[in-house]
Amino acid sequence: MRSPCHAASLAWRLAWLLPLFALMGLTLAVQARAGWPFKDSPAATSATEATQPTDATTLDANIAELTRQLLTHLAEPDPQFGPLGEGLAVCTFVELKKLSRTSSFGRLLAEQLQTEMQQHGFPVVEIRQSNDIMIQEQRGEYALSRDPGAIRDRVEAGATLTGTYTLTEQYIFVNARILDARTGTLLTSASTRLTRTALLDTLLADRASAETYGGEPIYMKRLEM
Repeated sequence: MRSPCHAASLAWRLAWLLPLFALMGLTLAVQARAGWPFKDSPAATSATEATQPTDATTLDANIAELTRQLLTHLAEPDPQFGPLGEGLAVCTFVELKKLSRTSSFGRLLAEQLQTEMQQHGFPVVEIRQSNDIMIQEQRGEYALSRDPGAIRDRVEAGATLTGTYTLTEQYIFVNARILDARTGTLLTSASTRLTRTALLDTLLADRASAETYGGEPIYMKRLEM
């Protein structure tokens, strides 16, 4: 049988150890939340990230909004009998400050809007279509070109879609418009504002002007109605 003194000593030791165990448990809990191998499961992390819009998703949404505005303010939005029924040519967007300067951002806007308009049923004319398909072994087949000698001299289109963008430190202001190819009359217009991101800055990084290519002539494609 243990003596009362031994029992008292054991109780004192337990009373001293309990706070220590509690402190150790709290420390382990903090470490478990902070780092490997106690992080949230990959499935939970992916679900959280999926709810956050990406730069590309935001850009797509802004282009869709531009399309919606263009069609909303078009007097006759019928793809067949409206003013765009004779064909729509989509051109590269340029900087408002210098209308001969553009970038991958301006070219991408044109590409995306061309797709949007075609998917809404409008007859979109591809002005870069080559007269011939160029085939190169181990490289592929090419049907588009910006070489004036390789593309058609004339294109049939009753309207053109074009636009400008203006850069600030924080935003890109985009203005789009559709013009009557005969008269230059503004048929509809749209605008949006994009917050500059790493993706957009990358697209803007290759800014180039048509005037930087020396004394070479600028070739025009004639629109035929």
